[in-house]
Amino acid sequence: MRAISFNNRDSGIPLIGDLAWGTHLCQLYQTKEDLLEILVPYFRAGLENNEFCVWATSRTLRVKDAKEAMANGVARFKQYEKRGQIEIVSHDRWLSGAGGVAEPIVSKLDKAISNGFDGLRLACSGSPEKRGDGCVYPGTDQIAGYNVIGLFEYPRDKVDAIGIMEIVKSHRFALVRNAGSWEVIESTEARVMKDALKRSEENFRSLFSNMSEGFAYHRIVLDRQGKPCDYIFLEVNEAFERFTGLEGRSILGKRATEVLPGIEKDPADWIGRYGHVALTGEPAQFESYSSALERWYSVSAFRPHPGYFAVTFSDITERKRSEGELLRAKKEWEKTFDSVPDLIAILDGSHRVARVNRAMAERLDMKPEQCVGVKCHEAIHCLPSPIGACPHSKSIADGREHVEEVHEPRLGGVFLVSTTPMYDDSRKLLGCVHIARDITERKKAEEALTNAHRELQEHAARLEAANRELESFSYSVSHDLRSPLRAIAGFTQMILDDNGKSFDSETLRKFNIVQENAQKMGRLIDDLLRLSRLGRTEINRVKVDIGLLVREVLQEIRVTEPGREFIADLHDLPAAKGDPAMIRQLFVNLLSNAVKFTRVKKNPRIEVGSFEESGERIYYVKDNGVGFDMKYCNKLFGVFQRLVSESQFEGTGVGLAIVQRIVQRHGGRVWAEGKLQEGAAFYFALPEKEQR
Repeated sequence: MRAISFNNRDSGIPLIGDLAWGTHLCQLYQTKEDLLEILVPYFRAGLENNEFCVWATSRTLRVKDAKEAMANGVARFKQYEKRGQIEIVSHDRWLSGAGGVAEPIVSKLDKAISNGFDGLRLACSGSPEKRGDGCVYPGTDQIAGYNVIGLFEYPRDKVDAIGIMEIVKSHRFALVRNAGSWEVIESTEARVMKDALKRSEENFRSLFSNMSEGFAYHRIVLDRQGKPCDYIFLEVNEAFERFTGLEGRSILGKRATEVLPGIEKDPADWIGRYGHVALTGEPAQFESYSSALERWYSVSAFRPHPGYFAVTFSDITERKRSEGELLRAKKEWEKTFDSVPDLIAILDGSHRVARVNRAMAERLDMKPEQCVGVKCHEAIHCLPSPIGACPHSKSIADGREHVEEVHEPRLGGVFLVSTTPMYDDSRKLLGCVHIARDITERKKAEEALTNAHRELQEHAARLEAANRELESFSYSVSHDLRSPLRAIAGFTQMILDDNGKSFDSETLRKFNIVQENAQKMGRLIDDLLRLSRLGRTEINRVKVDIGLLVREVLQEIRVTEPGREFIADLHDLPAAKGDPAMIRQLFVNLLSNAVKFTRVKKNPRIEVGSFEESGERIYYVKDNGVGFDMKYCNKLFGVFQRLVSESQFEGTGVGLAIVQRIVQRHGGRVWAEGKLQEGAAFYFALPEKEQR
């Protein structure tokens, strides 16, 4: 396991390397060039790593010179300065009105955190303002408790050997120029402390990383009124990641309101609770639900330093969920037990009632608590001993479930009674769950259903006989009508064959009219029979290749009407589920109509395609023929309903009625759109599954 830390920061000084928050070092300089050589890369690293930088220049270095050096040494210095990430001020301004070094450091750090920076990087003079205060600026050790890195500058020509020793001893590192190059000096005390700190930190890290509980270290953020408004993640362990689902390296240095949007409005008041700990030092232990993480946590919070807080926590979501489910299950069971209309009683081995539901108590005209301890045969049957067919007695005797139909006048009806044995963990029989379901109405309904079923069978038999008679009648009518039609057509043709050459044109015309009407009557009989059979024919629903079927129908039309020229545009036509013969008849009727009603057009065109709309596959046949007026569209699919003259366009007036009947038999829908002299479009939709 590993600990995830936000402490290591790039110092920008190759001799030093990375520094931890809370580190302060010093520089012994002789010229302003010495200062610039160290401080420019030092601040460049801070700017590039999202730190708020404050440079309080020494008396030997003007603010103007510092800014020019930064502009030359940092590529985007003007942008950093414009966004307020760096302040370069004079030494006098840095100390004006301050009550010591700690006060400006803390106020600047608060500003840094409030503006979203990871911490504060500082450089200022380390020499005390007053004589007699020693060689080192007081208050530098207070940096150790904060997200601050400080570099303190000392003029070498104003410090003697003893002063240099005191300075080196007081800081983690000292940068000194020797023979033209910089060297790093560590005091003996600093090295000893460093080794001890390293050992202590290794022990801490081992404990920290291997904790089974989550751990996190934070800094509280205050608003202008000094009230907690946010907090910053400074350090977390691996268990934190596991319990929260947050990646440590991506959240360290960030505000809680940025990592967990809406946490400031969470009813658990995480910020307020943690703020109280960080400001007062009072530890806190609590269990709360995190709305942002959607988890329950058991939390212990304490304050290691003023303004900071640490928490150890564990994920108790499963425990809370189990507790909630148990509580809900108990409430649901009680609610269900009392809301079930069946009469329920829990009985012991001696037929005594342990508990009844509300329905049972109401049937007995008692309160549930009044039933407890009463023997069931006394309460229900008003008998001193159980009835002979008592299922409870049977279950107690053999340990099995039993079911009986019992007629009980006291309860007012017939009941289906079941008894289910109950055992303890050692399989000792404790009693039974006794459930009585009132089946009085069901028994009446069963009797009524039996009578209705018998009547339905009688009606079905009569209907079947009527259908057979109707079918026989249809064929008889068809035969009886066809016979005189065949005679008319046959004798007419014989007359024409024998005497046609001697007839004048008017007589020939009349004989032709007789033949045409006989043929028309034959087609009409065929269409009417076809229409009547659609209601009785069983649908054989299979997958139909619509594209192939349409091409075959068009080819048949071209063969039967060789003189008709038209353009057929075929688009995407996915397969459909339906009766192949019926679907073919549907397209025969629609395409024949399209060919028929476009023959008066100079460039007749037919378009067949499909599209999907609202999850429904819709097919269409369009033409640029004579069209129709939409105010008559309700007549299109009626039998013998024609919107054009029969003298102009032949037909029986049944074709579209057949189309509608086929679509309806498939559970679909059909409709049309059109405009006079501009064409018509017929649409139909077939369901994917059979309608029941």
